[in-house]
Amino acid sequence: MPPLLSLRGAAFHYPQKDVLAGIDLIIDPGDHLCLLGENGAGKSTLLRLCAGLLCPSAGEVLLAGQPLRTLSRREIARKIAYLPQESPQIFSFSALEVVLMGRYTHATAAFENDADLAAAERAMTRTDCWAFRHRPFNLLSGGERRRITLARALSQETDLLLLDEPTAGLDPAHTLSLGRLLTEIADSGRALVWSTHDLNLAARFAPRAAALSGGKLALHGATDEVLAQAGPLFGLSLHLGTLPSGASFAVPA
Repeated sequence: MPPLLSLRGAAFHYPQKDVLAGIDLIIDPGDHLCLLGENGAGKSTLLRLCAGLLCPSAGEVLLAGQPLRTLSRREIARKIAYLPQESPQIFSFSALEVVLMGRYTHATAAFENDADLAAAERAMTRTDCWAFRHRPFNLLSGGERRRITLARALSQETDLLLLDEPTAGLDPAHTLSLGRLLTEIADSGRALVWSTHDLNLAARFAPRAAALSGGKLALHGATDEVLAQAGPLFGLSLHLGTLPSGASFAVPA
């Protein structure tokens, strides 16, 4: 049986700039991978390649053994949910209406059905935003909008979630809650790939990490092993340890 998602020698370049080169990566059901790297390392570009929003300049990206470029957006959206790093302020749709947009790929009629509403409620409850479901999206705070767009991705109920800086704009309590939610998602058998600059968050919640540098996968493996070697990639020394609870942490030394 082929992997859920695989990249084989994948590369991408913008005019006058090479961003990624020779990326080999396999994601299976239940995998939980965190992408690390400096600004401009290519994390967002890699996630967009995985989502089929960019076509590789070389190599290929396969979804369950099929080249991603041969699949329709609807076919991809039934398997992959993608949360971009930034989301536009979508007019005056309510928070619930924005989350229901994630159900479009499941639509069998012009309007949402009970199953769609139930999926939206589940996702919004898990991201702690059901209470303001009727408020206009464009009047919410940045952190509240982030929780809504995360709920939209969750409501797609796909096999693979791709999240670009999912904790951006979140307060400490919701950041911690999201970390626990990511673990629950992977434990349920769904695959998860997310990027972050928060090395402490990666140390605590991601069992596996990949560090990008110079457009290539410089490090890849168990998160504690990657972080033990990742300091020079960020131009600093890292102090790794374990809290009394048993949770791992990583902070600049």
